[in-house]
Amino acid sequence: MLSYEALLRDLGDEQSDLDGVVADLDATGWATPTPAAGWDVRDTIAHLAFSEDLAVLAMTDEGTFETRRGELIAVAETVGDVMVERGRAMTGVEVRDWWREQRARTRSLLAARDAKDRIPWIVGTMSAMSFATGRLMETWRTAKTSPRLSPSSARRQPACVTSPTSVCAPGTSPTGCAAWSRPGRTSRSSWPPLTGPRGRGERPRPTPCAVRRVTSASS
Repeated sequence: MLSYEALLRDLGDEQSDLDGVVADLDATGWATPTPAAGWDVRDTIAHLAFSEDLAVLAMTDEGTFETRRGELIAVAETVGDVMVERGRAMTGVEVRDWWREQRARTRSLLAARDAKDRIPWIVGTMSAMSFATGRLMETWRTAKTSPRLSPSSARRQPACVTSPTSVCAPGTSPTGCAAWSRPGRTSRSSWPPLTGPRGRGERPRPTPCAVRRVTSASS
């Protein structure tokens, strides 16, 4: 079984993998459309930065987080627009730095927790272990989002790409997004297990192909 410490290392590695794809983009690269309809590369990273902001808030100010959670649930139909609004007033480099700062804060706060500590999130309270898994899966899923997966990469896709620990992005399963928008659906049995390509508990290591594909095409 993957330890909590190893999971946090994997989270950092996954974030670094994606960072390496976007680190040196120019303005044209940041403005490249992605397979997530209506989002460019800057929007994709802004979505992650927004989520890390929210994660930090959940671990530092539960009362304010609950208020924010209610606000997001109230606009569930257009939550994607809310998540990228701030980033659209920034340059790509500014969005990248925002994401870097907030993801580092998230990992630092998680490292100070015990794996079994409870943390509030959009769908309800979960363990720090599950919370960290959610951060990893959202990073992977956001980078991976593409309806045009090759057969080989599709086989590597884990079952939990629409897990309730993630906040939905354009291009993801409508089932996952619809369930997220209904707070009553928080039963663990309602969601797929965290299963990798070779069994439960495995941490998949796919290439962040969606963002890599569009940035490579623009270079």
